[in-house]
Amino acid sequence: MHSESGATHDATKKSLAEAPEVQQCYYVTGEVDFILIVVIRTVGDYEAMTRRLFFANKNVKRFRSFVAMDSEGGPEYRAGPATRSELSRTGAAQRRSGVSLWPR
Repeated sequence: MHSESGATHDATKKSLAEAPEVQQCYYVTGEVDFILIVVIRTVGDYEAMTRRLFFANKNVKRFRSFVAMDSEGGPEYRAGPATRSELSRTGAAQRRSGVSLWPR
C-alpha cells in the first residue's frame, strides 16, 4: 500500500469484504495480503469487478485470479438474488483472487 496506516488498511479490507461478489475475505500472510472468494456470473462481470475493486483502488499493487472449475459441497454462495442452483444453471464461476496491497 502507498500508506500502511491502520485506517487505510481497514478501509481497504472493508471495501473488499462488502463487495456483493465477495463470498469470503481473508487477511493472510505470505505473498498476498488478502484472499477473496468471489462468485461471478460472466467474464464481463468479473472484469467490471476487478476494475471497481482493484484497479480503482490505489492501494492494490497487483492481483492474481484462480478459477474453480468444479466444487464439491462447501458453503452456499450468494451472487445477488441468485440461488446456488441458479448459479449452476447460468454457469457462474467461483473465483479465488489473491490481492497484494504492500510491495513484496
